[in-house]
Amino acid sequence: MTDQEDIASPAVRSVYPPIVWLTFCAGFVAWSYDLDSVSRAAPLLVGYAGLVLGALDLVSRFEGRAPNAVRITMGAGFSHPEITHNSKLSAELVQVGWMTLFVVMLLFIGVLPAVPVYVLASMRINGRRTWKESVIASVATLAFVFVVFEVLLAFELYRGVLFDERGFDRW
Repeated sequence: MTDQEDIASPAVRSVYPPIVWLTFCAGFVAWSYDLDSVSRAAPLLVGYAGLVLGALDLVSRFEGRAPNAVRITMGAGFSHPEITHNSKLSAELVQVGWMTLFVVMLLFIGVLPAVPVYVLASMRINGRRTWKESVIASVATLAFVFVVFEVLLAFELYRGVLFDERGFDRW
């Protein structure tokens, strides 16, 4: 039995998820070029990394020497899945909802307030962690993001339309 014939459902083994991902990343890269040279750096990094990972995922779904090499070296394939069950659509939609909430918070209140609020809320509500663990993780994440970007890289993170005098003008 090959990797492709293992326990994952046909929907999971399909080539369509990486094709959708590649399309999304290509659009993200194209959109990034509309930004100024400083603002496009991070989106381009994410977009191009997503294209590479999507291409590897797509290749790994076929049979042959190269796909087998990708599965072996990158841990891809379906014989030893990280998740041993097929998630319910409702559970997947909850995760999409959390990410949508984070993007909306980034847009309106900016990176620095959104990061700890998102980490605290998702750990406490979705992860069912204690208040202490959630607060420690959110403060530590905020400190990491602030120190790395604002202090070490001297890169002013996006402040959000509510806290930036330009509002939606940059959008």
